[in-house]
Amino acid sequence: MDNQQHYRKIAGVFFLFAVCLRLLLFWANPPNNAFDDHFEPIFLIMEEGNIPAKQACWECFQPPVFYLLSATIGNVARANADSNLAQPLKLLQFLPCLYGILTVYVIYLILKRVNISNFARTLAFGMVCFLPRHIYMSAIHTNDTLSYLLVTLCAYLMLVFIDHQFECEKLEQLPNLPSREQAPQEFHSSGFMPFLKSAILLITLLAVVLLALFTKSTALVLIPMVAAIFLIAFARRILKIGRRSVVSFTLLLLVPTAVVGSVVLSDVNDYGQPLPLNIELLNVKLSQPPGREDISFFSFKPWTTIASPILAPGNIDSFWTLIYSRMWFDMEPKFLQFTDPGDDWWKAYDYYLNRHDRHDWPGAISLSPFTRLTGSALIASGLVPLILVLIGTGRSLFGKWALWSKSDPAEVVKVQLFLVLLLVTLAGVIMHTFRHPYYSFMKAAFILNALSAFALFLALGVMLVEKNKALRWGIAILFGFSFLLTSIHVLHIVQSLGFGMS
Repeated sequence: MDNQQHYRKIAGVFFLFAVCLRLLLFWANPPNNAFDDHFEPIFLIMEEGNIPAKQACWECFQPPVFYLLSATIGNVARANADSNLAQPLKLLQFLPCLYGILTVYVIYLILKRVNISNFARTLAFGMVCFLPRHIYMSAIHTNDTLSYLLVTLCAYLMLVFIDHQFECEKLEQLPNLPSREQAPQEFHSSGFMPFLKSAILLITLLAVVLLALFTKSTALVLIPMVAAIFLIAFARRILKIGRRSVVSFTLLLLVPTAVVGSVVLSDVNDYGQPLPLNIELLNVKLSQPPGREDISFFSFKPWTTIASPILAPGNIDSFWTLIYSRMWFDMEPKFLQFTDPGDDWWKAYDYYLNRHDRHDWPGAISLSPFTRLTGSALIASGLVPLILVLIGTGRSLFGKWALWSKSDPAEVVKVQLFLVLLLVTLAGVIMHTFRHPYYSFMKAAFILNALSAFALFLALGVMLVEKNKALRWGIAILFGFSFLLTSIHVLHIVQSLGFGMS
């Protein structure tokens, strides 16, 4: 068995575990155990037959694609479920799980499209498969996972688009390319099909971009990503200014920008501001910690979350600490109440989180030694992937994938595309947290639109150290430990929930 086939089989095993862990947690998790009630907009659409006003309910401010798709499926399910509401609810909850599984698969396709080593690709893909936050989100009813899928699918289609543009530019440089009228068959075989494929790809990519933009506002990251494609492709001479490139630019950048612009103008006319949030529409005054006077954007203190692996006064004030740590453990507990029941303590804890009164802190954290050790170990083990992602990001800025490097121009454009995705995603979360400095805005879930960038830069980081045999084995063992620990943690939650459709 050759080396590539060997790694492909390992990736297949990782994907199988990814599917099983997500399905198990989805099946065990009650439909109403979620961060917000995303069922309400769906039911309003099912009952009224149209999209509700943005202030009609708590989640009605969100773009409509997720809710329209769910309402269509919900109507079919309800028609065949008699009076039993549990089955349609569970079916609707399954949709985000399906989106999460598909996202993992598309990330593998992305990693296959970039020129990286088999070892680095497999380990990076494995980390996506076993990433706790993505597993959690795939088991919760939310529109986030559809956003992850569509943004990731757009990134993949952009890679395919780059490759096709590179092929077409080469074809245009061939002498004496015959016209379609003069030699149809020869024209098809020599040049027409790549151009036709690019046209189909262009329309598909535009459709997916528009769907993503109308799924969640965090998908606005796609507009600078598309702009980056053209700017860098022109700079690296993958594209030349001409009729085909102008058409592509107009469709992929100007059309989505114009659509978003029309929505913004409509929001200003109807609600007095562009893309309003629910707390702004409903005049809700949050009183969550940490508050503007305490939050820090210039600190990273993972030891505080390793010591206390849930949101607590000692760790809730650092933006980067929470974004990182919540990627690896259920720090804003949605599942720990089941693994470590204690109604009185959890009620007091919820009161603290939503009242921002330090005097209401319920005292010593009520977690079992096993749960606490698991959380601390998962957060600590995430430091190695974080370091490798930072190394990979640095290589995209200063290594062979940098803008000024003399490497394959198509590969440079591909990597820079994900650099834009990562940076703009982070900038969006920082902007929202600066406006609303509360723990509910410092969520790792908001970063997962850039999960494909995380995977790619992780792979680039692994590639830098994999030539050293000791480091190669060390990373493989540490990653394997993290994968095993995540599996134990998820199975512990599933066992605590009782495997049932609660």
